[in-house]
Amino acid sequence: MGRRNRKPEPVWSPQSAARIRAGLVYGHHEDYRHWTTLGTELDNVIDSLSAELDDVEAGILSVSPEEAQELEDGIDETTELVGELEMSESLSLIAAKVAATSPVYWVADSALATLREESDVANDVTSVLALQESGIVVFESPVGRLEIAGDADTDEVDGSDSLIVDVDGIFWFHTEFDDEDDDDDPATAVWFHVLSRMPDNRNHLMDGWRLPVVADVETVAFRSDDVEVPVLPPGVELVLRLGMSVSTPDSDVTMQHEALPKSKQIYDKRGWPDVPPLESVVMVVADQR
Repeated sequence: MGRRNRKPEPVWSPQSAARIRAGLVYGHHEDYRHWTTLGTELDNVIDSLSAELDDVEAGILSVSPEEAQELEDGIDETTELVGELEMSESLSLIAAKVAATSPVYWVADSALATLREESDVANDVTSVLALQESGIVVFESPVGRLEIAGDADTDEVDGSDSLIVDVDGIFWFHTEFDDEDDDDDPATAVWFHVLSRMPDNRNHLMDGWRLPVVADVETVAFRSDDVEVPVLPPGVELVLRLGMSVSTPDSDVTMQHEALPKSKQIYDKRGWPDVPPLESVVMVVADQR
């Protein structure tokens, strides 16, 4: 049998913006389905263990004290895991919904060079919210490399399967939660999702990320009440500087909307969620003054 021809990579340009955004929606929606299915399976495990423990306590089933303790520990551990999965479900669903209406920023190489030269570094991760409450930043060229880990069969972290991938974009959004120290003023958490085109290694990802133009390969969250900003993944600092530039009158970076042709405003693919049209892309370039 002849070797299958490899599909050409999608064009990487501002006119790919709607396709990139649609892929993010699809990928996070598939993540949500994955976590929901896994959570249901674990609920069944808890039910089975609980029924077995009930039989032990009723004297129907005879086991050693050690075995009875193992049943109790199994219920507790699985219940804790279900709670973690429920958080993953919630965040995946939020990410899918938010991505569907997020603006897309195309950061040209000239703007990247200018942002890198900025002397000030944001010490507040919420500075990105000066751009929008959520957004998808796409870099014309990769802005760094990131080590990720994953196993094609189990989707579990496995250092032996680590990969080094390019950082091609950042998707961010924020959530609010009750601040234990301030009942009247909720705290903000900003979520940064690192995006990579990684054309050759999609088999290391969960199924939902094998088709989109970019894959979500890393997620970090920072709270507004963090005393210090922790180490930032590649690309996040540039996005924070971009947010700072909005409130800097003499910034050398400019942003303007570029209308997309009708044929490029929607990306339809069978089985993918419907996403609203993307009428324009925010072009980020260096000021030529």
